[in-house]
Amino acid sequence: MLVIFFDLNVSSGLFYEDCMARSLTAVLLCLTFCYLAHRRFLINKILHLDY
Repeated sequence: MLVIFFDLNVSSGLFYEDCMARSLTAVLLCLTFCYLAHRRFLINKILHLDY
């Protein structure tokens, strides 16, 4: 009984960590995309000001 409980606990812990890693990766990708888009916008603005 104890072994089964421990096994379930470990697998749910791994699942939780996997979920956290996935959401963290998604957030990082979103931030990187927003940052790059913002930089591109600023660079375009500067280039247009140069003309």
